[in-house]
Amino acid sequence: MQLVRRLKFFAGRLARIVLVWGSIGGVFALTVTMLRAFAPDAPVPRALPLDLERDVAWVAGTMPAEVQEFYRGPAGDGRWRLNGMRQVWIRFGEIAMHLQVWRRNEDRSFDRSPAGTVDVWRVRRGFPFRCLEGSSWSAVPTAGRTAARPLDVSLLRIPRASDTDAVLPTQVIWWGLLGNAAVYGGFLLLLTRLPVAAERWWRRHNHRCAECGHPLLGAARCSECGASAVQQDAVTMRQ
Repeated sequence: MQLVRRLKFFAGRLARIVLVWGSIGGVFALTVTMLRAFAPDAPVPRALPLDLERDVAWVAGTMPAEVQEFYRGPAGDGRWRLNGMRQVWIRFGEIAMHLQVWRRNEDRSFDRSPAGTVDVWRVRRGFPFRCLEGSSWSAVPTAGRTAARPLDVSLLRIPRASDTDAVLPTQVIWWGLLGNAAVYGGFLLLLTRLPVAAERWWRRHNHRCAECGHPLLGAARCSECGASAVQQDAVTMRQ
């Protein structure tokens, strides 16, 4: 029974630590990811082949209704195709991917001109795991309309002094957020607990009271604060 009580005590304590520090780590991860939108460093562009399975599935599942209507053929089916290459811009904590979607003509050819092309930007942020995602679709080409605002999906634009707006993805990638919460929460936990544990160890190693630092001089109990040296050893071992 005593063993069961001890196991329940440690399990409850572990659950509280995971809940509290995991929540702190999640908030810290989201804050760092949001601040990444205002970083001045320039991304490094790379041209990569298209991932036919993931990229096509993502475009089909994220495409706004207005873009779907633009690609809808007379029979009501979606008539579009992706460019075979994708441009990827990589910088610390961010991956931005540029895709081009072409409209299929009635003769089963594809219109690669600006009148039949929609540009797609997919932005994912987070470190070490991507935890926020959003996309921006260029306005559907329409006769007589030369400029229009892009169609943003889970993307927040923040005006700033420079010519370009800061973009902030708002769709949460849960597995990435949980991973970042574990990483940042564990780091902050060590950052707060390690100095205390190191100080207690140094005091014990130099025959001082781990609580107040008063010399023990071989006594079993501190003459300054009354703390037991045996109990201090047990606490230090648990930490």
